[in-house]
Amino acid sequence: MSSSVYNIFVMILGVVGILSIVAAIAFFVAAIIGWRTPLRNRRFRWSAGLFAAALGTLAGQQALLWFVFLPSLGREMRASHDRAVGLTTLTKVGDIAPEYSVVADDGTPIEAETLRGKVVVLNFFATWCGPCIQEMPHLQAISDEFATNQDFFMIVIGREETPAAVAEFKAKHGLTLRMAADPARSAFNRYASESIPRTYVISRNGAIIYQTVGFYPEEISKLRECVAKALNGSE
Repeated sequence: MSSSVYNIFVMILGVVGILSIVAAIAFFVAAIIGWRTPLRNRRFRWSAGLFAAALGTLAGQQALLWFVFLPSLGREMRASHDRAVGLTTLTKVGDIAPEYSVVADDGTPIEAETLRGKVVVLNFFATWCGPCIQEMPHLQAISDEFATNQDFFMIVIGREETPAAVAEFKAKHGLTLRMAADPARSAFNRYASESIPRTYVISRNGAIIYQTVGFYPEEISKLRECVAKALNGSE
């Protein structure tokens, strides 16, 4: 459903909802007045029926809005977002992951080619990025879960961030993740041109087996499952 069609439907539903409320109040008042007239029983039955019909219309309007049109708009927005970020993505699942070189916050040089044989979770973030901040605790949990597996490696890289900014961010959010700075975007530019956060899972042989853009809570379980399968040799 396009946004213009959606807006028209929402406007119509809104008008119907308002009219239903007004009608419900009017019919309720009519029902009360009906008790005081000689034809009170007949009028009450009609008024009560119309009142129930108005409430039913209002309930139907709300059901359509919340369970049909809003989910439809959400799916359309997600699809539009995916199409847009797809234009800025330079990799796809199945590709050999581009090489990169960064220095971790503990001073250790990290080069992609030296990580062959490990399952790597690579994440790009920025300290100012709201979705990145939301995603961090989930990445921390995955890092903690697989920390004792020597074949697991996670590196979280700050796009256009300095080492000092990354260190401050890490301390502020109480993270123990292995992090690095990418002030000149030299690592990020090998994977994409825009849009963060971005997360990749790279197999033991260096192939991308999972990638996503943005933070969606439902993707976290997929990320964790992909890592677990790769470590178990089923990817």
